[in-house]
Amino acid sequence: MRRDRAWQNHATPSYPDPTRQHLKPDRVDWLSHGPLGYANANQSLGRSAILGGDSPQGTKATLLFASANAKGASTRAVGDSAASAMCITTTYELLNDVAQASPPRVVGKLQWGTDGHQAECYFDWVNGTTIQVSASSCEVSCELVAVLDSLGNEILDPDASIRVGAFVGYWESGRRAPTFTQQVKLDAPSEDDPSPAAMLAIPRFARGLTLYGSPADQTQWAIGPQASLVIAPVDLSGVKSGVNYLRPGAAQYLYLEGNTAPMLTAVWELAL
Repeated sequence: MRRDRAWQNHATPSYPDPTRQHLKPDRVDWLSHGPLGYANANQSLGRSAILGGDSPQGTKATLLFASANAKGASTRAVGDSAASAMCITTTYELLNDVAQASPPRVVGKLQWGTDGHQAECYFDWVNGTTIQVSASSCEVSCELVAVLDSLGNEILDPDASIRVGAFVGYWESGRRAPTFTQQVKLDAPSEDDPSPAAMLAIPRFARGLTLYGSPADQTQWAIGPQASLVIAPVDLSGVKSGVNYLRPGAAQYLYLEGNTAPMLTAVWELAL
């Protein structure tokens, strides 16, 4: 009986938590060291900038940088273990009459990932575009680029001024998928080349395609940048303007041949 009572009164041994033995208590706080934590490596979780015109920033700006804080970890970044879903929203505002008359196009660039790998994607920067990623860090920048008119001429007025903005928050939101637009100028038919063709590289993370304009005589998916590498037509009955077509997984290019109009607009739906 004495032995039993001695066993009952014996204290349970305690062991150190191996995940915290090198860290101070305040360094394992997810709200502190997550991508949007107050110990963020760079406190740039949303801002705006003026591009074009006489702006000192010129035509490019980095608006958002959210990164997990890795300080205090001996073998692993605390923030990477708190990688989370983030929701990024973009905005723009035309500031002068020149921009109103000839609105510049804004293209965004998103870089996101963890310590092990980073991805990169370009997208259309329009009001209300919402991008959802899961990562421990993300960076968002944007740039003014020229647009093509109906005759294929590049337009980018250096006096046009536009305010761009972006901000980020946790978790996802209901929205339509973001897009990336490419304008394609096809050469006019000639005696030397009666059926001019163009090979369009499919953007990264593109999963669907909508074409606008007069359809080309041939619109086919291709696995490489040569006409001999086409694998299937986009639509067996003929491509229709404004219809979304799912990209086959093997396709890397879009082959266009022959067109009565000099311009086509390809709008890619992005898996973001």
